[in-house]
Amino acid sequence: MGPDRVGRNALKRKWVFVILAKLFNVLIAGNIFPAQFRLNRTTLIPKAGKDLTEAKNWRPITISSIISRVFSGIIDARLRSKITLCERQKGFINENGCLANIRILNAVLKHMKAGQGGTIVQIDITKAFDTIPHVSIKEGLLSMGIPPYIADYVFGMYNGVSTTMKVGKDSFNINLLRGVKQGDPLSPLLFNIVMNPLIEHLNGTEFGLKFENAKINVLAFADDIIIVSDSAEGAQSMLNITNAYLQYLGLSIANDKSGTFRIQCKNKSWHIDNPHLKCGDFDLPYIGPERDFEYLGVKFKPWQGLSNNDCCKALIEASQRVRGLKLKPPQKIDLIKQFIIPHYLYILTADVPCQGALEILDCEMRSIYKSILHLPQSTTNGVFYTTIKDGGLGLPRFSNKVRLTALRNGMKLLNTDDITLREALKSECYEEKLVDLSRTLGINWEDRDNINWDALKKESLAEEWKCWSNCASQGQGLRWFRNDKFGNEWLLNKSLLKPGRFIDALRLRTNTFGTRVVLNRAKQDVPLECRECHCAAESLGHVLGACPSLHGHVIRRHNDILDVVTTALEEQGAVDVLKEQSFMVNGDRMKPDLVFCKDGNGFILDVTVRYENGGSLDRARAEKVNKYRKLIPLMLKYYKDKNWKVLPVVIGARGAIPPSTIKALKEIGIFNTQLIRTLSLIAFRSSIEMACQFIGNF
Repeated sequence: MGPDRVGRNALKRKWVFVILAKLFNVLIAGNIFPAQFRLNRTTLIPKAGKDLTEAKNWRPITISSIISRVFSGIIDARLRSKITLCERQKGFINENGCLANIRILNAVLKHMKAGQGGTIVQIDITKAFDTIPHVSIKEGLLSMGIPPYIADYVFGMYNGVSTTMKVGKDSFNINLLRGVKQGDPLSPLLFNIVMNPLIEHLNGTEFGLKFENAKINVLAFADDIIIVSDSAEGAQSMLNITNAYLQYLGLSIANDKSGTFRIQCKNKSWHIDNPHLKCGDFDLPYIGPERDFEYLGVKFKPWQGLSNNDCCKALIEASQRVRGLKLKPPQKIDLIKQFIIPHYLYILTADVPCQGALEILDCEMRSIYKSILHLPQSTTNGVFYTTIKDGGLGLPRFSNKVRLTALRNGMKLLNTDDITLREALKSECYEEKLVDLSRTLGINWEDRDNINWDALKKESLAEEWKCWSNCASQGQGLRWFRNDKFGNEWLLNKSLLKPGRFIDALRLRTNTFGTRVVLNRAKQDVPLECRECHCAAESLGHVLGACPSLHGHVIRRHNDILDVVTTALEEQGAVDVLKEQSFMVNGDRMKPDLVFCKDGNGFILDVTVRYENGGSLDRARAEKVNKYRKLIPLMLKYYKDKNWKVLPVVIGARGAIPPSTIKALKEIGIFNTQLIRTLSLIAFRSSIEMACQFIGNF
């Protein structure tokens, strides 16, 4: 939250936006920028392994009022509709600028080696976003043709801005006299506007590289700048222009993070050397032939261009390091899923490995997942790749995810209006590569304009679920967990189960708990009969619902669910509630869990917990209806004015909530998310304890 303590949820009501629209119109018409919008909160995060006595080794995280950010977002959208930036600026625009510049740079390197040669300069600007002068924002807006009163208003948004800086338990206030606001939607555009004169100037110089039917002088992604020239002299001239403009703004080039190299061609060959460029009084570092330099998160080498062959290995090693951390298993999986994988997935889609390498990566990552979660190596792949809403962990299969994402991104690039990018893609035979990629995915390239990407993604994920559900043992009852947000909530909110029980829950979900039926599949001499009752095969379904040794646990599980339902009914005004009342019908004694009246109707309710396997939950419901419908004539004798109905409440032993149960609870007016979640967790937690106790006794 920002300094005003207003959260995102406060803006979700429809009427809020009506009020905000009127407020924002008044603010602009009256040239008013509220004082509360000028306040910020900043937390300094130390950079690992750095000297913390230096300010540059702290990372600021600044948050302003969420209402001011909504306001800035609207101004940003309006300004973008009127402003045209240099085509070479790919940062924070409505296209995949990272991939575009990566492909152009790779094509440029190949083109230089093909005979023309040239010089590359990579420029890193020191604290660019934090140090641009505010007056340059107004100048930039006016140069773009923005009306003076709007330019003055945006400039005024930076007058008197302050932030409360927090370091540990200490805090202090400072005024922000330079730089754009951290985390503000308008900041990227303002930064691009300030840098645009430089990018336009560089792009118009005569020193660039002739590239097919285009000319390339500069690549820009916000403050990441690459200078491209056909000669060292031209590169030096453009570097001087860049340095002079940055000095005018009060910015500087980080010499130690910048670099250069030259490709020289001679006698149908080429070599790489140092062009000896200077940035002011300093020599620009030389990037040698085999030295990596990173651009927009991916690695290049002067000698070979894109150089990310070790990405798969790096992902595996990073995940293995996570495995060794002192964290709980669910935390390790979340860390890999939310932070490690996205970082490397971006690199993999920008520089796609071969299919074989991706399949090996999948195999290695599955081994790591199984090790972290203490699952047997025989555990089905489906539990890792099926979505959480369908009962899996929702991890990506790289051999599908990487290729599908790369194909989708690549096809968008082919539709670009940027002539330079089109020429770069053409020189790389990029379309031919995408055709091959589509073929490996079974996608018809000729029908590419009609591809439904969301449908393809769903189809791929559905196939993962289908393969898992077709497993005779580990796919038992999986149909009941498909689209079951209540029965699968523990997979999303891992705090609902203790870490050790989370692992047990996965074993129950995949039917890999150590029952004799499971062990017999690995070792044929293991007897199948239940080690306790000796009257049936020791399957998970038997343990969780039929073994006499756990009958007391079964009763407790049933009663705990019944108590929750009874309490909910009483709170909703049910009357004449009879709990576990005995009735004689045609000589048979019947004892339904609840008989009650509500809203002019009578209901016979009975709770049952069944192991999810095939149509077991449907059969359980049918059994209860057939059994207790015989009570309806008797109930009509006592309550003649009521319409009586049998309502079975069927819960899966592994937490599944069938649609019929949701419908039943809605019919009696007690359905709510918290209630259903509670019923599912009671059943599942009890089943986990039963299974653990059963196995632990021997």
